[in-house]
Amino acid sequence: MNITIVSKTHTKKGICIGGMLDSGDFVRLIDIDGSYFSKEKEIEVGNIYSARYKKSKRIEAPHVEDIIMHNMKLLDKKSDSELLDFVLDKNPKIWKGNHSIIFDGMLKWRNGKGYITEDGITDNSVGFWVPNYDLEKIDYKGKVRYTCSKDLTKTMPYVGFQSPVDIIAKGTLVRISLARWWGKDEPNIGEDRCYLQLSGWY
Repeated sequence: MNITIVSKTHTKKGICIGGMLDSGDFVRLIDIDGSYFSKEKEIEVGNIYSARYKKSKRIEAPHVEDIIMHNMKLLDKKSDSELLDFVLDKNPKIWKGNHSIIFDGMLKWRNGKGYITEDGITDNSVGFWVPNYDLEKIDYKGKVRYTCSKDLTKTMPYVGFQSPVDIIAKGTLVRISLARWWGKDEPNIGEDRCYLQLSGWY
């Protein structure tokens, strides 16, 4: 089955590649050695690949999308408009409205940051959202974040490769995700959390 790349994000250990199968299922591409792809790997949003793959044996909810890739072959590349049409044609679940509905309302918020904990794990770690208000870019300690609440008090880090824009207009389809579990060994946190982040927009 073919895989269409719908997101490419920065991580500390490489790049995280999100895709959709022709069936509409979400997948996250993992290199053959079980790691993220290196930043030198030329994988771009919109690329269409044929590949052999298998489900990762190291699945830890909510990150249930991981697949191990073998023999990837680039078939074609979709334009931005073609990619949007592809996503919508697959009829994925799309949250439409304010921030309280994303990830089915399971996010907790502290200091303006959204996350889940082990007492409320979502079905997936990725999803699509159409906000009913603009998302505004802000600079936070040298990094880009976007507001995700109408009152601007809640924000999410931007981890994608698209050039940041000042405003992501309301009604835009955006892709959001939950970072890997983190925080249990941090003195000011003390529990594992998956934090909300913005992957990109269409």
